[in-house]
Order: sequence, then structure tokens, then C-alpha cells
Amino acid sequence: MGLLLSPEVKLRPDGGRSILFTANPGDSPQEVFKFLYPQQAVILSLFDGKRDLTAVREAVAYIFDLDIEAASQQVNTLLGIRVNDEQTIETLIIEVSDNNPEQVRIYDPKTFIVPEAMINMDDTRCKMPYTLLVLPTMRCVTNCRYCYANREGFRGKQELDLNLYRRLLKEARDCGIETVEFSGGDFFCREDAFDFIESTLSAGLYLNIPTKYPLSEVWPSGWQQPDYPPSRLVLTLLTRTSLTVLWALPVMGRKYCKPSIT
Repeated sequence: MGLLLSPEVKLRPDGGRSILFTANPGDSPQEVFKFLYPQQAVILSLFDGKRDLTAVREAVAYIFDLDIEAASQQVNTLLGIRVNDEQTIETLIIEVSDNNPEQVRIYDPKTFIVPEAMINMDDTRCKMPYTLLVLPTMRCVTNCRYCYANREGFRGKQELDLNLYRRLLKEARDCGIETVEFSGGDFFCREDAFDFIESTLSAGLYLNIPTKYPLSEVWPSGWQQPDYPPSRLVLTLLTRTSLTVLWALPVMGRKYCKPSIT
């Protein structure tokens, strides 16, 4: 059975090394982020759904001119690398039959080859971003005690324009970004919230939205409830979106936050 690197993570060159990271943090409670040596990235790219573990070891022996025992040791060491508190790289390798073919990520091993003199594992900053953080509004329906936002400083100022946001999405895609995270204020205070959502999904990006907005009870000024029912919210968000409701029980909301239309 062929083995594959899970499509929930992405492998990308990053200057003198490569990075392995969660494509959409909203998909998994355990986020993955790890710098890898170029040789390690080349080996990981060989898990392409066509090779089993034996074939991967044989390919490593051929590419790096090693005997099979040394190649096996290289593969085993890579698979044992921790990517967070609970997972190793081995837990990210899946059987190809367990995966949706439309989501498979296939990598060219040559993409990760770097001249030895250029290898750099010391820099802790990525050469290119992998997530786009956007503040569409600073308006909110609550006034939480712990909130960092200085909403007074944004009163009367123009919010992010939808057309400008669409241009940012194109630039983000060109940088290899796959995930957009909204912050602020509460995104659903915007009357054009669904236009932002649909533009993001049309660009093929994941979207993470934290919210305290009572979507099933109160609707923003300018929204018409028949046009934006909860069912549309569900149908729109189910594809590539993570919606985080920041409290589960009403008593928690009443304790830490109070209604405030701004």
C-alpha cells in the first residue's frame, strides 16, 4: 500500500532549509511547525502515494548513494522527529487509500535541494509568510474585559475595502499562503461578511473566523434575515472554513463579556 504525507500539512522550501507546517490550523487541535534540513525534506517528498516504506528506503539509498541499512536509518530518524508535543512525523504519514484524491499534495524532490553552503538552520524567521492575518473590522457586539483592542482609535475610520482584500488574496496565493485568519473586532459585524467569506473560498484558501456574534438571534444592521439565514452560514463555511465560537455556555459569556454595539 502506498504511503503519503498527510494533506493536512504542507512541505515548503524556505531559503536554506524547508518547513513542514499545518496547512490550516483550524483543522487540527495540534498545530505542526518544524524546520527541516533539505535532505530530510527530499526524503519526506518521496512519500508520494506510490511507494511503500520499503520503496522509500530503496529510493533514499539510490538518491544519496547509501547502503540500504544506512538509508533505513535516515528514514527512521526522520519519521521519529517530533513536530509538536504529541506527534512525530511518522503520525503524519497515511495510507493513500485513506485520503481524498483531490486533496493529495505531491512534491518534486528536486524542489528541496539546496547547495551545502546555503544550508541555514539558525534563522528562526520564515523567508515567506504561511498565514495571512486580516482585521476586517474593529466593531464588536461585546465589551470583553480581557480584550486587547483599542476600538476608540478606530471610530470613524474606513474599514478594509472588499476589493483591496481580493487583491491581497491574490498576493497571498502568489506567496504560497493557504490560510487566512480574521481578527479584530468581530467579523460578523460587517454587512458584507459573506462577500469576504465567498471571496476567500473562491480563491481556494482556508479561512479561520473567531466570533462571539449571536448569529441565530441578532443580525447586523443592513442584513436581511431571509437573505442570510443560519443555513447559508453552514453551507458557506463547511468547505474550507473554521468557525470558532469563543464561549460555549451563556453563563460564561455573561460573566466575562457584556453586550456592546460599536
